[in-house]
Amino acid sequence: NGTLIISGNTYMPDYTAKTAPWFAQVDEIKAIVIEDGIKSIGKYAFSYLDKATTVEIADTVTKIAPYAFYGAGLKEVTIPDSVTSIGWRAFEYCKKITVINLPPSVREVGDYAFGQINSLRTLHLPDSLEKIPIGMAHNAHQLTRVALPPKVRVLPLDVFASCIALKEVILPPHLERIERGVFWECRKLPQITLPATMKYIG
Repeated sequence: NGTLIISGNTYMPDYTAKTAPWFAQVDEIKAIVIEDGIKSIGKYAFSYLDKATTVEIADTVTKIAPYAFYGAGLKEVTIPDSVTSIGWRAFEYCKKITVINLPPSVREVGDYAFGQINSLRTLHLPDSLEKIPIGMAHNAHQLTRVALPPKVRVLPLDVFASCIALKEVILPPHLERIERGVFWECRKLPQITLPATMKYIG
């Protein structure tokens, strides 16, 4: 029926691009179900599954590895309140996702994790997140507003670069550094209120 089901009581292995055993059925996979018992999603596990529009992730999963869903056709994703780590480029080029809501359990997000998601309209970041990754949401062309977690002190390179619809950014109260390219090409952003703690703007 086009549903890929991952089951077991284990950590998924890592793969390289397009080498997961189910990639041979790439054109037939329309949905992904990761069942209870799976503890992590491996590197490149579901990358390039461009016909897969939905994924269900069990609340036994604690880690999503780098490139796990890179270039997949997902339209929506719910990250359970068990995941603590999301690897770099994990959802990059998932161009059809409109909402990403990170639960309070997430404490680490890798560089470019949500980059190049052209349809992304809503990005919710939990207060538990203390470090914003490089290029986190670059080229999110539909993103209009974002509130950054209160403990963040540095905005690294290109976090919101080319977010051309961005109109409002709420900065954390103790922010100290804004690195180069953070708001590059954010042409609709009228102004930003900087906290008194600012030490550097790139």
